Amino acid sequence: MAALEQCTTDAELDESLASVNFDQYNATIDLEELTVRYFHVLGVYAEGEVQTNLAAMRRMMTAAHQGYSEPSAIPYHNWNHGVDVGQAVLSLVKDVPHFTKLEKFALVTAAILHDIGHPGVTNAFLIASKNKLVEEYGQESVLEQFHVTTALKVIAENAEGEDGGILGMLNEEQKATFAEVLRCSILATDMARHGKILGDFKARIEAGAYPEGVTAEDLVHEDRMLLVMMTIKCADISNVCRKFDVAEKWTNQIAEEFLAQGDEEKRLGLPVTPMNDRTKFKSPAHMVCGFIDFVAQGTHDELEKVLPSAVPFAQNSRDNRQTFETLKPADPAPPAEVATAQPVATSTGEAASEAASGAPARTAPDSPPGSPGGGGGGGGSNWCGCLAPAGGDDARFTDDGDKSQST
Repeated sequence: MAALEQCTTDAELDESLASVNFDQYNATIDLEELTVRYFHVLGVYAEGEVQTNLAAMRRMMTAAHQGYSEPSAIPYHNWNHGVDVGQAVLSLVKDVPHFTKLEKFALVTAAILHDIGHPGVTNAFLIASKNKLVEEYGQESVLEQFHVTTALKVIAENAEGEDGGILGMLNEEQKATFAEVLRCSILATDMARHGKILGDFKARIEAGAYPEGVTAEDLVHEDRMLLVMMTIKCADISNVCRKFDVAEKWTNQIAEEFLAQGDEEKRLGLPVTPMNDRTKFKSPAHMVCGFIDFVAQGTHDELEKVLPSAVPFAQNSRDNRQTFETLKPADPAPPAEVATAQPVATSTGEAASEAASGAPARTAPDSPPGSPGGGGGGGGSNWCGCLAPAGGDDARFTDDGDKSQST
């Protein structure tokens, strides 16, 4: 393991950290050291209005690592995912003028911490299994509220050092801004808020809120917070934007995590979420193609309209979608006698009754989730989704447009 001090003049590492093609699987330094390096790239160790302490940051990243599960326990929502999303946010914000330095500092920190303590199951599972987190946080954004609380606790404990922790060099107003950005961005990662946040962002783009050449000073507070949320949302689903071999690794890992949840749902006697059922699961390629089509691509396409740094994310997602398509196992041809369209009914008896009565066959809706008639996610009543309750569904999408659960 290379020491951090050996990397402080490593221009090649700094350049790679600002790229969507960064591959943490082949990182030359320990991942804790790597996350500490993110803030060197942001320039917050240097003397200035926004500054942090290197020793405090190293303690902070050690605590963050300890707060996550290891990949051997949870395949996807583990420390590696926090490292990955932190790097994605870094590459998105590093060279753009849309955020203040303080907001960049807070946003990268939030990205690293955004899933701290994740148990490897979804909000829907926690609610169905009557988990103690639901008792504490209610049924809206259960995990995300827990992650915010845990992140703030880790930061507070970090502040107990003589140096005051990573926020020790900030004034009270700066600390309040840091906390606001962290809270809003982590809560925005709840996919139940996806439709609301994305819809609001589209509306603000159409209203001219983010003209070319705009800077943080030009943006009103709500528009900056909306952009903060969109940035972390894109980073959180940027695994599909990585180099293909890396994107494929992430895809296999999240597929295994969902299937493990399905196994647990069966063990507990709970209804098995369709895409979590090993006996019905088509392939990781089917899963990720649906996710790109219904969630990821549209999200990255909107962000690239505002942040030039998001352009390679959107392009890589398009390219990877084509490659994943080639990996789908061929569906077996249906028997000739059932090759025609069948009625969609809520029960076998209902289908038989309709057929016997001559009623028109009902077919599955073809509107994608999130569109009128589909099952899109909702959100709060304002752009900063952390300030109002979330609505809508907990949604993940399959290749066929089925809605399953959030990531």
